[in-house]
Amino acid sequence: MRLVTDLVVRRRSAAAVAAFAREQLHLVKLDPTTILRWARHQKDRASAERHLADMLTVFSGQIALDALYDRGLCQLVATDPITGSQLDSELLDHAADIQVESLNLNRDPPPYCSKPMSQACAPPRLPPPPSDSPPTMNLHPALSTALGDSGLDPSRLHVLFRFPDGGTHAREELFLTAGGSPIIWRVPSLRALLRGSRLPPSLAEYPPEYVPSLAVIELHLLDYARTIHAPLDGDVEEVYGVLRRRPDGKSLGPLHDSLWQAAALMLGLHPTSQAEFDAILSRLAGSARRLKTAPGSRSYVAFLEEMFTKR
Repeated sequence: MRLVTDLVVRRRSAAAVAAFAREQLHLVKLDPTTILRWARHQKDRASAERHLADMLTVFSGQIALDALYDRGLCQLVATDPITGSQLDSELLDHAADIQVESLNLNRDPPPYCSKPMSQACAPPRLPPPPSDSPPTMNLHPALSTALGDSGLDPSRLHVLFRFPDGGTHAREELFLTAGGSPIIWRVPSLRALLRGSRLPPSLAEYPPEYVPSLAVIELHLLDYARTIHAPLDGDVEEVYGVLRRRPDGKSLGPLHDSLWQAAALMLGLHPTSQAEFDAILSRLAGSARRLKTAPGSRSYVAFLEEMFTKR
């Protein structure tokens, strides 16, 4: 694996390296996409190791542990309380108190917690994920017209992301499917889909009535990561911020276009005011920001993979 990924790092194309590996290394089933995944994993690991090495050069010998809970998962974060530097982190699917020893801090001083463990590792205060029954929907007239007599189940709708080789995709054309043949829904703008003037409550703890709206966007982000590319936490946070400030601004690339389309579907399924839209995007950006562990981290996508796989 190391030899193959080193060839990619040296500016060889994944297709050429795959051909070399199949012929010379007898890896007859090796696909270029597998090589790209290996190379990305190696790069992320090297970035994390460099970050930890830099932090340890100024390590004070003290460690503070904090547990951050979000929708049933926990991120355990180790920081140096003197320098304020983050040393390491781990994503857990349960309370953090039984996993303290799993952090790779490479040092032996006795750790201490910045707060009582009974407080730091308290059970999640967030509501459990919604049941499998679809939420009540109120389709936007534009989406209802597009569905027509297609027979597609609105509760199962999702966007098929399509990006032509070497070209751009008209993000205003959404390919919608519910498991069968897709239909095209043309959306001129996100602002045109906003409805009502309701003011949202605080979304800090995910009110149940907003979970379906949040899930539409995050499920599509996970689909993007699985089928196209796993984006960096910082890139996702940036796109969420741009969508909130300028919903119909100029395209920033495939990730921006994909989340724009996901937001359009959310607005088509669930009545959402401008204030609610701002609150939803702010909450999503906050999730990406809190889960970011390093400049090259992809913790947010890993969090979504864990969360939705559990369900």
